[in-house]
Amino acid sequence: MTTAGVEPAGPGGESPAGVGRYRWVICALLFFATTINYIDRQVLGILAPLLEKEIGWNEIQYGYIVTAFQAAYALGLLVVGRLIDRYGTKLGYSVAIVLWSLAAMAHAVTRSAAGFGAARFALGLGESANFPAAVKAIAEWFPKRERAFAAGVFNSGANIGAVVAPLAVPFLTVKYGWQSAFIVTGALGFVFAGIYAVIESWINAKADNASRGALYGVYQIVTFVASAGGQLALSGFAPDSLLPFSVAGGSERQHTRRPGPLISRKASWVSRISP
Repeated sequence: MTTAGVEPAGPGGESPAGVGRYRWVICALLFFATTINYIDRQVLGILAPLLEKEIGWNEIQYGYIVTAFQAAYALGLLVVGRLIDRYGTKLGYSVAIVLWSLAAMAHAVTRSAAGFGAARFALGLGESANFPAAVKAIAEWFPKRERAFAAGVFNSGANIGAVVAPLAVPFLTVKYGWQSAFIVTGALGFVFAGIYAVIESWINAKADNASRGALYGVYQIVTFVASAGGQLALSGFAPDSLLPFSVAGGSERQHTRRPGPLISRKASWVSRISP
């Protein structure tokens, strides 16, 4: 199942009909999703020294918490790709963003090392869908000649997220407490999921309209040709009647050509191909 309303690129690597410039809007959405993805996963590492005192975990327990995320991420990569292939990027991406945003916000209500481990595991499962979904979206929306560049653009969101998190998280922690850092960064995912669904639906509608316009043009041409061929066959219109002379018995004989049915019925063809 592909992105709703959009067919996959053809054998020549061309983008779907009607996509046009909208594919770069999709690329921008993938960039912001990847940025949010990396912001959410950076928060715990930044707050670890503070949380070690607040929650009271030791280094070994913190190691287990980090391992829970990595294990879930690896497990998710083995599963989510298949699910996204089946249900499509729009649904798959939206569900993944909601899942990892809920998991990110769940850190704020946790008060034990085991609770943080569970939250990290859920976060890893949700975030593992980001890159499989983004790669599939690039394949659906971009021709082969642009896919590497588009992939580089959305992948740069990982580095942007790694830069933004150390700037935003300490500020939120100092002003509103460490819980706010998890809540605000997690809430970004919900906001983005809504924007992503609305914009992609709008783009798909535009692409569908453009595709239908192109198909209607082809329909008009095919109908005209078929109608003309049918008129020729029914009227017995011969090719040599298009010439100012006939060839009979090996000699050229001038004659005055009478208007054929093709000319007299021209108006009927026009009326027949009208929608």
